[in-house]
Formats: sequence, C-alpha cells, structure tokens
Amino acid sequence: MAHPSQLLDQLKKEKPELEVQHWVYGIFNTNYAEPASGIKGILTATGSELVFLGHDASGEGKTAIIPFTDIRRVTAVLSGAAQITCQTDAGNLEISYISRGDAAALVAHLETHCG
Repeated sequence: MAHPSQLLDQLKKEKPELEVQHWVYGIFNTNYAEPASGIKGILTATGSELVFLGHDASGEGKTAIIPFTDIRRVTAVLSGAAQITCQTDAGNLEISYISRGDAAALVAHLETHCG
C-alpha cells in the first residue's frame, strides 16, 4: 500500500495540471462512474473537482475524477472514524476511516464550491 505522500507525488506526476488544495487519505467507495469498493487512497480537491488515486488489492491504480458541478450534497462525520460522503445525480462517493490529511478543510472547501 502506497503512503499518502507517495500517492500525492504520483498524482502530481500523472496530472501536473492539477492544483491540489486539500487532501485526505482513507478508504474510498463509490458507485459514481466506475464502481469501486474498499480502495485505500488519497482524495484531493482542486478548484473545480475531486480527484481520487489509489490501488486495489492487485496493485492496479484506480483514479476517479468528480467535477464539483456534479456534487449535489456533502455530508461529513469529522470525529472518530471520520467520513465524507458526496451525493451526485449519478451515484455517491465516500471516503471513510480518514487517517491523514485535513478532513475539516476539505469539507469546508466542498461546501463552498459544490451543490
């Protein structure tokens, strides 16, 4: 499993145009676009979208890009096992068991720019 800083470096190499403003590391689940379940990785916020990068059990890289215009509602639990859930018309995405990063800052950013 890649360390969050390694994933952030990988994301910057693969998508140098991204300006990451906030990030968290945890377990990602979604039925938005390509379904993914239980993938550890990094969820980042730019000025206009959420970008997830992680690796599944086989080591294959997984990426999801969710434009802020698609996000209708953001809910979060920031104490204990922190969790952020974003609802879209096409499905939901969630990052839970957040262990690194600033979840409160990411949620504030999403609440300002989404929905």
